[in-house]
Amino acid sequence: MTQVSCLSRDLATPLYFHSVGLSVEQKWLRINAQTCLALLLYSRTASFCAPRFLRCNLIGTSARDLTALQIFLESLMGIQSRPILSVICFDAPPRVDLASLFQVIKNLGCSSFTYSSSDLEQLRVIVPTPVPGSDPGAVCSLWRLSLDLPMFFSPCVASLTLATLQDCPLSSLSLTHTGLSGIKWAALLRSVHLPLLQMLTVDVHCPPHVLANFLIRHQNIGQVWIHPGQTSVPLELQNHSSQKLHSHTLQQTSNSHLHELTVLGGPSWYLVPLLAAIHPATCIRNLNLRFEEDSTSNHFSAVLDVTQHFTSIHALQLSFFNASHNVNHYDVPCNEHRTIPAKQLTVSVHGPDLDDLLISSP
Repeated sequence: MTQVSCLSRDLATPLYFHSVGLSVEQKWLRINAQTCLALLLYSRTASFCAPRFLRCNLIGTSARDLTALQIFLESLMGIQSRPILSVICFDAPPRVDLASLFQVIKNLGCSSFTYSSSDLEQLRVIVPTPVPGSDPGAVCSLWRLSLDLPMFFSPCVASLTLATLQDCPLSSLSLTHTGLSGIKWAALLRSVHLPLLQMLTVDVHCPPHVLANFLIRHQNIGQVWIHPGQTSVPLELQNHSSQKLHSHTLQQTSNSHLHELTVLGGPSWYLVPLLAAIHPATCIRNLNLRFEEDSTSNHFSAVLDVTQHFTSIHALQLSFFNASHNVNHYDVPCNEHRTIPAKQLTVSVHGPDLDDLLISSP
């Protein structure tokens, strides 16, 4: 019916889109494996409107589906300048060529690109505002980049990822579940300079001394988040990271201070050696400490080890995950006399599911 005439096409396409599940909203376009081929028809209808936000569920997509999606995105380049502000992708099968899709999104002038390994409803798009001093005519327009998949650092895609990090005016960067070793983390962060970066997220497999050196070279960063990673980090690796930082980094960074750091979150075992090296400002707005089930340290001592680096904390968040900690972890040592200078304290307890909040007490 859509091939007979323009009138037939406009009459038949709404029913066709409904049958394949293509959801078209005012600014959002939600895509999955069943709707990729319908995009080519949608772009030729009278009701077509270039989307501002794109959400792609790539589970079950084939090479044919991905080709249709790329052709649709390429067709947007001639419609208007930078029609899509943000793209969120998730659940790509191993055979999907993310490099080609990522390149098309970059060429489109997108401001924000997020890849998540699963569909998280709480994953909300953040449309960044232009950073003062950024070049509007830059080769790449990405201000926010979030990658949550080892594929972006595989041999066939790594060069594109590195080029993106080097030619984009990024203000927010998140690199988690990368599959990188400590040596590769060091090589990656040494080769990248992001003068406009304000928010950074890495996982615990990035060694603290490597992150410390990167932060010292990027004094404008105000938010740092340490993601727990896909698997728990063995205790011996935690101790090794701490010892290595103390032996190699403290002497090199004793005069470095991060006065812009206002938000810091992550496991206490990671933050202790990190803070010993970066020397943050004495006051911090938000400090978030995370305790996992396999933690063997005393929780209260661990909290004090982190908070001793600050003379004032506006909001302190203590999050306990899996809710099966040993009761000895909560003992208060008899010889402990340190205090926590926090104005607001919130304690939350989570179940086995990371998204399962059992209780939160301010």
